[in-house]
Amino acid sequence: MYNVSLLITPNYESYLVIKQNNKNNFIDSELFAGYLKINNNPTPTKEDFTKFTLQNNISTIYIVIQNKVYILDALTFKIIDTHILDIKDKKIQVPFYTKVQDISKGIFNFTGDNKIKNYNKYYKQLIGVK
Repeated sequence: MYNVSLLITPNYESYLVIKQNNKNNFIDSELFAGYLKINNNPTPTKEDFTKFTLQNNISTIYIVIQNKVYILDALTFKIIDTHILDIKDKKIQVPFYTKVQDISKGIFNFTGDNKIKNYNKYYKQLIGVK
């Protein structure tokens, strides 16, 4: 049932650890980054995740926050599982680890932020973790 997933990580090390230790078929996060870039949105919302996952038949979203991975049901955005990660790399890339560059708001978009200021705080708030 939960075999196609989207992976959101702050850095390459956590990206590799999750991919190597899970049997899920992960959709490349570059596709989601491209989706955000086309839609001029550097700060993904629940609605962005929901719309993207529905369009691409993705059932779960893995989001790494600090040294923990949260697994969410893509349709309800509810946490269905968590795991502790032993990650040494503390680098953080926003909005998440991707090779897609310059994801920014459109010129005439005056609402929302142009960049995630604190990766961990942003995603904790997005998924409702304190």
